Amino acid sequence: MRSEELKEQIDKYISIESVFTEKDRAQVYQKIQRNNKPNKKIRLLPAFTILLLISFGAISFSLMNHESPRVTMEEKKKTPVIKEEFTLSNEENNAYQLFLKDLNEVHLKDLSPISIAKLYVKAEIDQQYDAVYALYTDRKEHIQWTKEEDRAIPEEDRGTKETLIKKFKNIGTGTFIQTSDDQGYISFQGPDGELGFQMIKDDDGIWNVAFQPIQ
Repeated sequence: MRSEELKEQIDKYISIESVFTEKDRAQVYQKIQRNNKPNKKIRLLPAFTILLLISFGAISFSLMNHESPRVTMEEKKKTPVIKEEFTLSNEENNAYQLFLKDLNEVHLKDLSPISIAKLYVKAEIDQQYDAVYALYTDRKEHIQWTKEEDRAIPEEDRGTKETLIKKFKNIGTGTFIQTSDDQGYISFQGPDGELGFQMIKDDDGIWNVAFQPIQ
């Protein structure tokens, strides 16, 4: 404020008397105080704006924290569950499908002992129990039970699909070791160590599965 303006303001509150009284002093002081008092309207706007920004930031942060777990759960739900399967080669599968129709061993004559063992495992997994029995050796000295007795075996004693796959999933990469003209075994890695799967060659020259191949 310029000195002229200040003088005019002071003159308004100074009495006409030549003496500068205490009343004059008080009025001048009050005027100065009013002029120096901050404008509330001007100060309220920035404060309100800051409050809005802080509130918006807090809400955004809260939403972000709640979004993450939900997205994670949705991603988990979409994650496919991969189930193990026991697979056959094209040649093995063709022979398997033909064998299921008539149980004739002629469909097996070109298969290796390991492939025939895989067909046996596949038939067990598919619960094709007539095919399972037909893949056992028919050498009389090695037969241990009849087909009727085999059909009477309880389901729970045969093993589930999961346990069979776990036990025999590596048989296809095993090694066949022939121990005599008509006997041998497949050495392969089982779930708890090396296993041997017994095979017997029948009179027709086709390798079949021994009763109780793993003992």
